[in-house]
Amino acid sequence: MTCTQTLIQTTSKLAALARLGQIKYARQLFDEMPNRDSIAWNAMLTSYTQLGFHQEALSLFRRMRISDTRPDHFTFTATLSACAGACKLQCGTKVHALVTVLGYQSYLPVNNALIDMYGKCLDPCSASRVFEEMKLRNEVSWCSVLFAHTNSGQFDAAREVFSVIPRRVEIAWNVMIVGYARNGEVESCLGLLKEMKQSLCKPDQWTFSSLMNACAEALEFWCGCMVHAYIIKSGWSSSVEVKNSVLSFYAELGCLGNAVKVFESGGTLTQVSWNAMIDTYMKLGNIHEALRVFQLSPEQNIISWTSMISGYARYGYGERSCLASLLIC
Repeated sequence: MTCTQTLIQTTSKLAALARLGQIKYARQLFDEMPNRDSIAWNAMLTSYTQLGFHQEALSLFRRMRISDTRPDHFTFTATLSACAGACKLQCGTKVHALVTVLGYQSYLPVNNALIDMYGKCLDPCSASRVFEEMKLRNEVSWCSVLFAHTNSGQFDAAREVFSVIPRRVEIAWNVMIVGYARNGEVESCLGLLKEMKQSLCKPDQWTFSSLMNACAEALEFWCGCMVHAYIIKSGWSSSVEVKNSVLSFYAELGCLGNAVKVFESGGTLTQVSWNAMIDTYMKLGNIHEALRVFQLSPEQNIISWTSMISGYARYGYGERSCLASLLIC
């Protein structure tokens, strides 16, 4: 087998291990490679980024820079995604400079990654600058610059972009709705939902989850009930994300009967679902039911433990609160 064939085979195995979540063994295989080309480096970088190991990806990129391998557009998109995930604006700015020096500023995926990085690092001005300098744009470009503004709370600028976007795809609507939802602007969210329906775009699980979360944050009971009714009518009530947001809404407002109905309606239950029920019972002072659900929960995480501890403390069960605190340590 030639060196090239061995390199290709090893890189393929590395990528396969990463897809299975075996990132430790993928890295071990990478470190044992006697020779590495840009494809091998990019495979490892991309694997780290996709699995959320952003710091490791950035560390690997620094190693690549002192090697003999020249980065390409795949390298930059993966590294910029890592900068975005780690919210490393300074690092992202340096990568941007390198993109320009090496002549990759005309590559569409690289520019989209730059806009995304600046948006997630709360630098909408730089995101807009990259967007304005692009000769070629696609839906990802528009949605990314839209997100850059909503993520920074610049809703007037976001509205301007949204008004001139060539095609308002579902993601663009969701970016706007999620942005307003995070800002607690329920009326703006519902207004956008109405516009979305009129445009013949169909809301999805992310639309409804954001709307329910906004209603929960603002304690808007009737608005939440109307959105829930629309969710049922639209056939999205079985979606895990939507179900959890509806459950969390009723839990936040202390509507035990409605929360129990959603919880027991069938379908998939995640840890978010169990935690919401524990929190609901604790908020209403039903400690015994909270404990029952806590014990039935497939697993207990920091949120479920916190609900139990704070509930015990709130209702005068100091000893149980201290015991639960010791058990979590």
